[in-house]
Amino acid sequence: MPRKKFPDTDEDRLIALRSAIDQEELCNLNDMSIPLQLLYEAKNFLLIFEGAGFSYKQALEDQGKIETHYMERLDLARLYISHFIQVLNLAVIRNEIKKENKSSYCLDPENQEEVPNLSDAESILDWGEKIIQGENERTKKGGVPIYNPAIAKVKVHCDMFREICHKFKICSQNTERTGEVLADLRVKADELINNIWEYVEDKYKSYSPDEQMKKFDKYHIAFHYQKGEQLNVFR
Repeated sequence: MPRKKFPDTDEDRLIALRSAIDQEELCNLNDMSIPLQLLYEAKNFLLIFEGAGFSYKQALEDQGKIETHYMERLDLARLYISHFIQVLNLAVIRNEIKKENKSSYCLDPENQEEVPNLSDAESILDWGEKIIQGENERTKKGGVPIYNPAIAKVKVHCDMFREICHKFKICSQNTERTGEVLADLRVKADELINNIWEYVEDKYKSYSPDEQMKKFDKYHIAFHYQKGEQLNVFR
């Protein structure tokens, strides 16, 4: 026996619901395949499901746009932090800065080639704070500021990255939230479609296979077939 092939995409779910609504609205009250209450429920749900799909797509688009800026600012913050530490190490090697001062930056005074791991956002924000505080602490004690890059420039890029991190987090949370809403509505959509299709099948159960196929096509009802299997009613 063939099995109903339920929609596996949101677009197919929308098509199935719209098809059922359109077909029922063409019928007079006595010829309808589904109860009037179920038709109203389908129409109301369709609006909700369409809105949820739009919200999720918009959230994905917003996240994609901000992700581009996020990666740009991440790379710049990493570059400036790494460059500053390398310049600091060179200044220590040239005896322009005492190696003991590296402790202010949470860096090993004995390692003059150290550049910490800056592979992720958390480490970049963490080390950005450390070198900003370290440079401020050293210069307050009379030390000559490091230039090229100056700590003010490093701070600008760290602050910009921190800002974009906050925005990216909000966008990610919005995408997750709208995705969860849509996932819950998919379950409801599948239940509603199954309910509608069962009424339609029952309505046309006495029709011939060819006549059933024509009717079912209008409701966008699809089936899984095995080789040599023909359309038939299920009940």
